[in-house]
Amino acid sequence: MLQPFSNRRQILSELVKVAYCSVACILAGKPTLLRGAPPEIATKAPPVISYEVDEKQNRILLFMNNPEFLWESREACDLADEMSGSRECATRLFHIETLAAGNYRAWWEHRNMMPRSISSTLMLTNTNSEPAVILLEGDALEESSARRGGNEFTTLLNERRTPSTITILPNSRIYLGTTAEKKIRPGQFFAGVVDFKILKGKLTLDEIVFRNLPADKLKPSQYSQRTLWGVHESLVYKGVAKTSAVRLQGARFSIDDLTPIGPLPVAYFQHELSSEGIEKSHCSLARHVPCQGNALRRRAHPLTESSWVTHIAPDPQDSNPKRKRAIVSDLINLILPGSASHCASQWPQPWPWGERRCMMVSARYHWYLPDFNTWRLPNWGNWAVQYSHPVEILNNGDQPRTVSLSISADGESPIAYRGTGVSPTWTQTFLNPRSKGQDSGRVTIARINIPAHTRSELVGEFILAGPGAGTLEHRVEIEE
Repeated sequence: MLQPFSNRRQILSELVKVAYCSVACILAGKPTLLRGAPPEIATKAPPVISYEVDEKQNRILLFMNNPEFLWESREACDLADEMSGSRECATRLFHIETLAAGNYRAWWEHRNMMPRSISSTLMLTNTNSEPAVILLEGDALEESSARRGGNEFTTLLNERRTPSTITILPNSRIYLGTTAEKKIRPGQFFAGVVDFKILKGKLTLDEIVFRNLPADKLKPSQYSQRTLWGVHESLVYKGVAKTSAVRLQGARFSIDDLTPIGPLPVAYFQHELSSEGIEKSHCSLARHVPCQGNALRRRAHPLTESSWVTHIAPDPQDSNPKRKRAIVSDLINLILPGSASHCASQWPQPWPWGERRCMMVSARYHWYLPDFNTWRLPNWGNWAVQYSHPVEILNNGDQPRTVSLSISADGESPIAYRGTGVSPTWTQTFLNPRSKGQDSGRVTIARINIPAHTRSELVGEFILAGPGAGTLEHRVEIEE
């Protein structure tokens, strides 16, 4: 049956539009797609994603979260003051004997369990005969992060000041930044971050808390494994990582008018245990070092899902199904200088670091956790690591589409973020999926409206602060 003339006119008009768009789009380097084409023409295999070091943002990360709870009691005194009442203190929480020239980000987080307010800072000491020179680029301290962690990063990244050059004379020391000017009240979590460069010389670094004035000489600092008030310090870490920033790779999507609303599929390589378990005879409990050998191996074929999970490693003893879907390539390796008597606190040591000398926290090794009395993969949540998620979208359709990038959490997670179409400056949020109030377990960090036959990019950046849960889930999805 012949079509009515009006319908034939409409069809002819549509064909003219398609022909014109095809020529224009080819000249502009943009792919075209005939309207009403079968879905299989528009559908492509999901992009295979992974993480790599973000060289533009990367710094050496000094990470200090052990001991997590700071005490002044009969059992322990974590103050750097010489004395507290009749008790000797003079304690340093983290110590590196030698920091050479380099670009650093230092981050620390603890809870003040002392009955009085304290100050917190990093101390750099020049024990050499020549002056040392540093460039202080920014610093911030959130002195009350019991519920709102992450503000130290929003302050650091939004309030960049003119870098200041500081000379440290031989046999002298300085407090790094203005963090020591704030007071941390009893019972409060607190978190500090400092960006700096060592331009000349080598320096000793100490993380300290104090009431009045640090002692001239501080006690040697080891990795704390004490148990006080039922809290065991084996679940928190301190160390040095070559990586402080990672970048998502391969997130390139192609959509059209037929692509349904909802998450876009992604593919990535899962990891599994290289063996069912680990023999305790292969490890030394006395030394508390990681077991030798790879704990995880990458599967041969990628998995396709509607989301991906970061900030955690798979563990067969963890019932959380999201943890089994962890992408793993985002996890950085944390070396713990001074974690045992045979592990020196000089850093950097020759690469590769001796795995038999120091603790290494990563997705590659089992670790003995006294709290669980078993060997497990550590719950290394990549706190303080800066993530960048560049996402490229090609809209082959004739209609504009809105695409967003979101993060959801299983537990309480303080996050600093910024992103296309949502927030040009760094913003803090507290993800809490169990809250009955204003808090939510999900946040959109980037959103963009993409016109027809257009290639666009949205970028979301974020940092998970502490204390916070790992196992963050990410989605790229079409909203309309």
